[in-house]
Amino acid sequence: MPLRALVAVIVTTVVMLVPRAWADTAWERYKARFMMPDGRIIDTANGNVSHTEGQGFAMLLAVANNDRPAFDKLWQWTDNTLRNKSNWVVLLAL
Repeated sequence: MPLRALVAVIVTTVVMLVPRAWADTAWERYKARFMMPDGRIIDTANGNVSHTEGQGFAMLLAVANNDRPAFDKLWQWTDNTLRNKSNWVVLLAL
């Protein structure tokens, strides 16, 4: 078995065995560290900027933790701030 596949199996197994309470605690810690009250995720290692990657990752974590209020805040901030509202103009020009 290639090393990459072995690592994937080990990580998947560990994630499945982690008690739900630990996952909940980890999510709460993540939100406390990186999520602003308005739903913005800050990249503390990069000058507290925000990225689409960070917002998307946090939305996936919110779904995985069944946290609809957090997801809604994340989505609202992302939609209002990071979405390029002129993308449709470029697509029509193609």
